[in-house]
Amino acid sequence: MRHLSHSEKKLLGLLLTAIFLAANLAGVRIWLDLMTKQNQAISQAKAAIEEGKSWILAAETLSDKLTTLPPLPQLNESQASSSLLREVRSSAASHGLNILEESRPPPPPDLPEKAVSLRLKITGEFASFVRFLFDIQHPTAWRSINTITTKADASPQNVLAELEIRQYFKQTDAPNP
Repeated sequence: MRHLSHSEKKLLGLLLTAIFLAANLAGVRIWLDLMTKQNQAISQAKAAIEEGKSWILAAETLSDKLTTLPPLPQLNESQASSSLLREVRSSAASHGLNILEESRPPPPPDLPEKAVSLRLKITGEFASFVRFLFDIQHPTAWRSINTITTKADASPQNVLAELEIRQYFKQTDAPNP
């Protein structure tokens, strides 16, 4: 094998330097990609920890509130039904909602407490509907919304909603004053 000339050695040195630089640049790029993935994993883990903390805080707050809830109202079925209907109508009217249909389906027989149900079709502005839901369904009233279906109404900002509201009560045979 022959010896390399000076210009060939120079070119070989430049070639090896270029290969070395290319390998280092590829390595740096791979390292930066790994660091980006690592930072994303860290931020996801931090977000999961914060979400867990918020769930723990919510559970503690809820457990405090559950111990301070009033007992179930003592009503008979007709009183509970009329009370629910009166509350729903007044709350809908105060929020500017229109009740299109009302019906009283029978409650499921496997409920742990007595309840009356009211099925409604309501139309009105979406923001008013959300405020209505907040008013109707709060823990101290012992009401729940079991089914809800919302659709966009013909006019913008309005919704057409079908929902079933349940009022829980403790059965009493004596009329309330």
